[in-house]
Amino acid sequence: MRRLSLTTAILAVAAALASPAVAKEPAPKLADHAGIHVVGVERLSPRLLDVTVATKALDNEEHVRVLLPKNYARESRRYPVLYLLHGGVDDYRSWTDKGDAEKITASSPLIVVMPEAGDGGWYADWDNYGAGGTPMWETFHIDQIVAWTDRNLRTVARREGRALAGLSMGGLGTMSYASRHPDLFVSAASFSGAVDTNHLGARVLIEDVSGPAVGPEKSVYGLRAMNEINWRGHNPWDLAANLRGMVLGIYGGNGRPHEGQSGFPLDPIEYATHEMSVSLHEKLWELDIPHKWVTGRGQHQWGDWQAYLRTWLPTMMSTFAHPPARPNAFAFTAAEDAYDIHGWNVRVLRAAPEFSTFRASANEFSITGSGDAIVTTPRRYRPGAVQRVWMAPENAKCAAVSTRADRSGRLTFKVPLGPANADQQFTAQSQARGRSVFTATTYLTRPGSLCM
Repeated sequence: MRRLSLTTAILAVAAALASPAVAKEPAPKLADHAGIHVVGVERLSPRLLDVTVATKALDNEEHVRVLLPKNYARESRRYPVLYLLHGGVDDYRSWTDKGDAEKITASSPLIVVMPEAGDGGWYADWDNYGAGGTPMWETFHIDQIVAWTDRNLRTVARREGRALAGLSMGGLGTMSYASRHPDLFVSAASFSGAVDTNHLGARVLIEDVSGPAVGPEKSVYGLRAMNEINWRGHNPWDLAANLRGMVLGIYGGNGRPHEGQSGFPLDPIEYATHEMSVSLHEKLWELDIPHKWVTGRGQHQWGDWQAYLRTWLPTMMSTFAHPPARPNAFAFTAAEDAYDIHGWNVRVLRAAPEFSTFRASANEFSITGSGDAIVTTPRRYRPGAVQRVWMAPENAKCAAVSTRADRSGRLTFKVPLGPANADQQFTAQSQARGRSVFTATTYLTRPGSLCM
């Protein structure tokens, strides 16, 4: 009996020593912020947290996994953040359960945030046949998760400290978010991404891999034949010019297995995403936008995606250490009626959805489209000060006007462009009637002889 008791005691001590320390380490307290309510936090390993959240942007409670740097608790420094996006028919756990993200990032001074996006959510606020409403994945990720992360963790809470990367559906999410919000992220990398939704394969995937589990089919962007502008307004290929100034990577296999690897001779999903990746690569090349382009043998599987993340990680960390300078001038194209970009706010008043392009530099801005636009500058003027500017609508004389800065130091202008197009862009009616596009320029300092 003594021998048995001693053996039992030894085994108990051994079991206690072998038990992971994480069981004794409490999970950190994370606060509600930006519309996110924290339901619970579970520590899965010394670095890995599983956070349950609730938000009005989604119908149900969802989850976010967070990987902290190994020295996070012992240091007071701030860390850059990688938003790592999962693929379709998968979830927020996949990058740690299948993708080895915890091991791959172990030596990097980096916070990794992996939010849920639905098994076919496609990283968008759903159109729902024009009704809108939930699920609102883009609102959840861009408006809420980014701000919530900066509120709760020691992040580098600015563009130079944020990056995106994702696989397959998450590759589309990565490049769509980067092109729609280039003032939030400094780099983006797509791994086998569905990055051109003009491709027939992408249309099939988006319309079919958004089935009963997450909502009615064909409701992500609406029916393409009737709502093509919404599809294109989320499509990285159509918005590729917005990616200028970011550090970009496009990775993908051609669908064929690696030498000596068993399996199907051609992976149809990887073949389709490869064609989409080639399409975006060629578009960026045409626009003279630098990017890393990596292709060759490879299929739609975790071994390749793990390799892509390992390969991209040094480039991303180098970008965080030496970020590109913010552009002094930029151009931004969007299909929305209202948007914020680099501190500017633009609202376009028009009859039907279409693309507009906003360009700005230190001394002037212009907008291309139809109808009228309400443009508000960044906070750069003395509150209450009267500022004289010169407005030059297309085919009209340049005229000097005066406006007063608001309490936050911003100027607001109504800019007439030209008669609004009656039909939504890309529809049959629009093609039959034709379209008119106008450009109006506003000079914030005296433009010399241009307005004489």
